[in-house]
Amino acid sequence: MEAYAKAHRLGIDSENHAREIKFLAAKRMGELVPAETGGRGKKKDAEVRQVSHQRLSEFRKFAKVPEPEFRERINDLKQREEKITYSRILLGEWYQRSDSIEW
Repeated sequence: MEAYAKAHRLGIDSENHAREIKFLAAKRMGELVPAETGGRGKKKDAEVRQVSHQRLSEFRKFAKVPEPEFRERINDLKQREEKITYSRILLGEWYQRSDSIEW
C-alpha cells in the first residue's frame, strides 16, 4: 500500500496510513512470536523465521512500547505530517532525548 501511495502520488497522509498499518502489524508480531528457545537448525525455529532476525528484533522492541503510547507516537507524527519511521516511533527526535543542548 505504501508503494502504491508513493507511485500514485497520493500524499503523506496515504503513505503514513499504510505505514501505520504496517507498524501496528509489526508490533503485534513482536507480541506473538516468542523469544528464541533453541538453535538455528531446529525445525521449530525455521517455521518462525519467515522474518529475518533483525526484523523480529525490531518487532519485539515495538512490542515493549505500551499500545496507547505507541498509537500516540504514530498520531503525533501523522498530525505533524512527518513520515512515520521505525526510529521515530522508538526514539523520537534526537533533540527530544535530552534536557540539555550540550553534547
